Amino acid sequence: MFALPITFARLLNPGAMLTKELKMKIYNYEMLKQEKTQLEQEISALRKEQDTIENSLAEAYAEVDFQRCLSGQLIYPRNDTDLENSIQQHLSIIIRKLGSIYERKLYLDVDLQKQKSAIEKDIVKVNAETAAAAEAGST
Repeated sequence: MFALPITFARLLNPGAMLTKELKMKIYNYEMLKQEKTQLEQEISALRKEQDTIENSLAEAYAEVDFQRCLSGQLIYPRNDTDLENSIQQHLSIIIRKLGSIYERKLYLDVDLQKQKSAIEKDIVKVNAETAAAAEAGST
């Protein structure tokens, strides 16, 4: 079905057999980890897109100022609302997407921690059962 992750394989005593329930917990844990990796890749792509848009906006504003200088017009400082409106217009979708992805990632991290803790407890239980069976078999 799947290979036991090293994280959990190190905790398992030799000869210990995983239960179906424990195998499913480990499988679900691995699926959550894959989802987290996918979310991190999406975040990275959105951050690159955000950087590109921010650079384009900065270049556009610099070009406007440069053209004003060439034509002899005075350069007036931009007010914050114009800049804020422009940024919001260009970046609001990306910011909303990032917010929802970070929120999902936060809940996913909590779920991963709970799953890992439950798996570790089950492995301790399996190890104890294996040790008890080995003890009973040797006497």
